[in-house]
Amino acid sequence: MKKNIYILIFFFLFFCQSVYALENKYPEILGYEIGNKSEFVDYVSYAFAFIVSISSVILIFVLIMAGIDIILAGGNPGKISEAKKRIKNGFIGLTILLFTYLILHTINPGMVVENPDLEKCVGGGIIITVEKPDEKPKKICIWESQEKLDIDGTITSTEWTFKDGDLKEVWAFKEYNYKGDKTLLFQDVGVPSHDLSSQIDKPISDALDVPIDTKSIYILRKNPGLYLYDEYGKRNENDNLEASPIKNTLPFFVNKTYSDLGEFSNKALSYSFVQDKDNINTYYEAILFEDVNFSGRCTFLPHTYFGDINYIVQMHDVKFDEGEASSVILYRTDKTGGDLKESDLIVYNTPNCPLERTPENSCELTIQAGGLHIPAGQFGCDSFEGSVSSVAIKGPIGFVVRSTDDYCKYFDLERNNGNNCINLENTRVYFESTDPSTGNNIYIRPKHFMIFSLK
Repeated sequence: MKKNIYILIFFFLFFCQSVYALENKYPEILGYEIGNKSEFVDYVSYAFAFIVSISSVILIFVLIMAGIDIILAGGNPGKISEAKKRIKNGFIGLTILLFTYLILHTINPGMVVENPDLEKCVGGGIIITVEKPDEKPKKICIWESQEKLDIDGTITSTEWTFKDGDLKEVWAFKEYNYKGDKTLLFQDVGVPSHDLSSQIDKPISDALDVPIDTKSIYILRKNPGLYLYDEYGKRNENDNLEASPIKNTLPFFVNKTYSDLGEFSNKALSYSFVQDKDNINTYYEAILFEDVNFSGRCTFLPHTYFGDINYIVQMHDVKFDEGEASSVILYRTDKTGGDLKESDLIVYNTPNCPLERTPENSCELTIQAGGLHIPAGQFGCDSFEGSVSSVAIKGPIGFVVRSTDDYCKYFDLERNNGNNCINLENTRVYFESTDPSTGNNIYIRPKHFMIFSLK
């Protein structure tokens, strides 16, 4: 047994050394080739493919001969037993080959798979074919963003294996680290639909080929959330935005609340929502703020179902200057009303949320459809008069107050140190001052409430 192992090792080393020494191009075996510029891993792969090929032929021959011996044994127990033994040994050899494959694949997949990266494209990716003179074309799988795409050769073809609905955008850049001239290869700006269940994804077949001089690729999957752009979309004859690509800027993806948009501050000009298809009863909405920490002027971004690009400035009566958003609240609401129960919020016209509630000093709000946007004074409580001075919240609720001078401020339990009574007096949305130029008194009071669930 040891002698056979030594012979096999000697044969393998002799084979590899011979291949290295010669400058010839050997025939293709199981998809593998070696030539003058092959590397060590290529030789190992070729040798393994050679051994598998020879072993497979021998195994088939052994099984056939053993089967013939059983047929011709004429009931002789000795011959039948010997034939069965050869069949057994053949399958043992096959098992050893399979285990060898698994071991090599674990150590270095490139030894036993022509291009192990292509396996990653089975679940979705971009397969590019790269060709070099006097060499076999090489396929490369790109399944995620690549800051540095080293392609030694010329890109001759592109195959997209992503499925419809996998991607939001894909960009190709002529320089490393997503710099230089860029090309929009794919962008799903949505197809109009009336609800999430009938949302239509842009077909991946519309994607463009990867340019031959690409050095980095940015892949943005179609994850639920908010996408902000520092560019306007295409306008139609009525000066409204159409569902058209934005070809010059990458979006800023928002999947949570940001108290500071950082490098994207003062840039947002348009936006797009992607809703969660796995939960068709909920949808994302957002509120943008002029300043960090959810303050300054604000505007509400209503939900859309189909991911189209919307113009931020036109979405509310209080308009932003171009690209002035610095913070954003992203939240989900339940159109069935399941997120919020009734009586989750009570407004008072006196401070400190008094325990003695009367129809004159308090109003209990009913939250419908998962959220509520309502002007102050239109709460539906006929006896309640005056400005809202304090607010009591009973659950995971957040709300934004816009004042009479269009300043916005955000409130919730956490920002109020866990105290469920939030006093608005002496905040930026409820105060009194004097105009230094005229001497007139200025009274700032809450004007509008935007209430939503924090679940």
